Amino acid sequence: MSNRRKIVAGNWKMNKDYEQGRTLAQEIVAKLQPSDTVVVLGTPYIHLKGVAHIISNINNLHLSAQNCHQEENGAYTGEIAASMLKSVVAIL
Repeated sequence: MSNRRKIVAGNWKMNKDYEQGRTLAQEIVAKLQPSDTVVVLGTPYIHLKGVAHIISNINNLHLSAQNCHQEENGAYTGEIAASMLKSVVAIL
């Protein structure tokens, strides 16, 4: 028997406005069963703060950003740096 941790991760791409994203997160929380499996929600940037508050008390439910640019800063229109994501987490 393996002692590997099971992880299920998903995102909703470029779908869901802010309220729809919050509703989706609430539905996931309501349906999530106690388990050893780690569940990760990779949300669009606009959902990070709202979803973080919704899932804050769920032990096996975690939050991630859908993507992150490898450069620290620069003229990369539409991209986001790790330091920018970290600044959002700092205010949660």
